[in-house]
Amino acid sequence: MRSAIVSRWREAVNGFWLVPGMVAVLIASLSLALVALDRSIGSDGALGFGGDPPAARDLLGVIAASLITVAGLAFSITMVTLQLVSSQFSPRALRGLLGDRPNQVVVGLFLGVFAYCVLVMRTLSEGGPGQDEFVPGIAVTTSIGLAFVALAALVYFIHHVGQVVQVSEIAADIGRRALAGVESVAGSGEEVEDPLDAWRLSGPPATSQAVRPGFVQSIDAGALARNLACDADVRVHVNVRPGDFVTEADTLLEAWPQEAVAGSLDAASRSAIIIADERDDAQDAGYPVRLLADIALRALSPGINDPTTAATAIGYLRAALERAAALPDPPRVSERDAHRATIVHSRQRFEELLDEGVGELSRTVGTYAYGPLLHLLDTVEREAQRGPRPERAKAVTAYRDEVARVRLAAG
Repeated sequence: MRSAIVSRWREAVNGFWLVPGMVAVLIASLSLALVALDRSIGSDGALGFGGDPPAARDLLGVIAASLITVAGLAFSITMVTLQLVSSQFSPRALRGLLGDRPNQVVVGLFLGVFAYCVLVMRTLSEGGPGQDEFVPGIAVTTSIGLAFVALAALVYFIHHVGQVVQVSEIAADIGRRALAGVESVAGSGEEVEDPLDAWRLSGPPATSQAVRPGFVQSIDAGALARNLACDADVRVHVNVRPGDFVTEADTLLEAWPQEAVAGSLDAASRSAIIIADERDDAQDAGYPVRLLADIALRALSPGINDPTTAATAIGYLRAALERAAALPDPPRVSERDAHRATIVHSRQRFEELLDEGVGELSRTVGTYAYGPLLHLLDTVEREAQRGPRPERAKAVTAYRDEVARVRLAAG
């Protein structure tokens, strides 16, 4: 359950509604607090704004109308930016832009100042029989300050959008995510053979199927062990990895002995294995690697033909693969003695990350990408030879030979 909540929270935070909404609500709440402060001290214009209610209403109306117009402009710029990035680089790069925190905060600020002015405006009173005139001077003065802050934020927003749509910024952000993903899945420990064949000799396993088609986003071995309600030692083999696409016909888990987990395996699977509509780089190191390869491939397509963009993406791809070559493979076995369960699961290893990154590039190499790609393979090969598994260099050499063949055939 916790894994599912964390996944939903990350999706919400990286979307374009939660953070702007929270900022807007926070600023709107400020209006209520300041109006209450004005009422409690009875400023009557002595503090801050000293005009009458019609003047305050006109001022707040101008600010509110301006900010809702600016908010519409910000949304328009954002949509145009997303369309540009989708067509020029890769549709899968949109998630990073939607989750860009400065953009989210600025849009929330525009909406929040609009709501602030509307809420303050409704408290204005021109007086009358049995009613005193009321102008929340502190709240109205604060609205002027917020208007100037929003004006500065608009200038920053336009500047920031101009920065984040540059290929260097997009590739650098994805490159950092790729490096972080490679670091997070790496581990130490003795390499173990897959015990699946030996376990199957002990009898038929209990199995758990995928409940929907989609990509495996994350696997929580600890949650899986905790949710297996059993009184005997249990062995569980996870047949999928983060990044795999599964359907209802795919078996996610096999567990022995069958009778020990028959009643709890499906529930444990649903709580520990998150399946969603798209890949996520929380545990899937191959996803940002693939994004960099996609940007390079699109840049080399005849319709775009942008060799500089391809070289930039290949450069960050090289950094991620060099790091992967220098790190040990992640451990395959999770021993959960406290819960009497042994979980066998795997993550993407170096050879698979290499295929994600340069598999298609090596078959689509062009004149401008030949040099950067060859440099990538040479440096990754050197890192692999110095790393914990020198035999990895053979996989790199195979791709380098394929690049040379494609280049020779292209003339």
